[in-house]
Amino acid sequence: MQKSNISILKKLIGKIHLWGGLVSGIVVFIVSITGCLFVFEQEIREFTQKEYRFVVPENSPKASLSLITLNLAKAFPDKKIEQVRFFSDPSRAVIAKLVASKSTQKAKKEEEESYKEAYFLHPNSGELISKKDFEHDFMHTIQEIHTSLLLGETGKWIIKANVVIFLIMLLSGLYMWWPSKKNQRKMAFRLNLKGKTQIVNYSIHNVLGFYFLLPLILISLTGIWWAIKPVQKLTYATLDEKMKEKVKVSSNFQAGKIFSPQSAFEAVSTTYAGWKEAHINFPQKSKDCIRVNLKYPYEVYKKNNLFEFDQYSGKILRSELYTNYKTVDKIKHANRDLHTGQNYGIIGKLIAFFSSLFAASLPITGFLIWYFKKFKKTTKNKIVRKTKNVEFA
Repeated sequence: MQKSNISILKKLIGKIHLWGGLVSGIVVFIVSITGCLFVFEQEIREFTQKEYRFVVPENSPKASLSLITLNLAKAFPDKKIEQVRFFSDPSRAVIAKLVASKSTQKAKKEEEESYKEAYFLHPNSGELISKKDFEHDFMHTIQEIHTSLLLGETGKWIIKANVVIFLIMLLSGLYMWWPSKKNQRKMAFRLNLKGKTQIVNYSIHNVLGFYFLLPLILISLTGIWWAIKPVQKLTYATLDEKMKEKVKVSSNFQAGKIFSPQSAFEAVSTTYAGWKEAHINFPQKSKDCIRVNLKYPYEVYKKNNLFEFDQYSGKILRSELYTNYKTVDKIKHANRDLHTGQNYGIIGKLIAFFSSLFAASLPITGFLIWYFKKFKKTTKNKIVRKTKNVEFA
């Protein structure tokens, strides 16, 4: 009775694994291939965009935020600064994102288009180097395919469902792979590339599936955290911690008094020194705050010091220091790099790359297993029956 129950369970899990693979196969292939490329996002961008991302370092002082702001205002009077990025590396250009400043219908359309553009400025002179379609470059398109299949909100929901199905596929695959008999153990761990096509294909799917299982489970879990927001809330609740408030507003309005982004940046950039990047977000509306995000070198999880200032009084409305991170904050700031393998340098990236590449092969090898089992067997049986009929005649 027990063996019968196990047999029934295995058949059920086999059906789930089969139909899950057939339903999600195309999406798994697309997401996995784009994931391979996205692992080396930074390297690809730096190589393909080096002529305007980098400059020859100079000994002169770096341009201030005030000078950058002034130069952009002169060159683009009809646009507002949304964000400015500084880098501690003297060879990195300053990056600014601008949006249309008018509220007409034409300007709204203009704003949508201008958001796609980034402005690269010399870190010493503050002069414009280049204006590029930064937000919708090749790697941005890859990211959009990876996260939404270029289908907007519908695509995002497909990805959400797909990443859960893929995790179920991995776990059901582990159950089906598990060698229950001693004579199955050698085949379960040893890749066979010398047999028939069916045997080689089956071995690639099963044996390599086992060896890539852990990194693929990690990629799936971090993808679920990234794509499905309630999972983040559940994680915070499980660890008995509250999610931090995200929305702060400027309310200390005083006529004619404005606290500049330059002052906000100066207030924290020296006190909390050692940063490699500084992102300064400018307020776009009357209640928006000034946001300064200082990013530091890290190994396992991202180390950011975040500050939000009232745009009128300069009062700090919120501050998050990486030295105060709790367990769930470390999980949150490690998630993206765990997903792409960046936490562990080139070794981690290569593991993530080959894991994603193998994941792209799973729908293909899985389909072939199903095809060989269903159609080749049927064809063989037909040939046998025809042969018997001829002999009987």
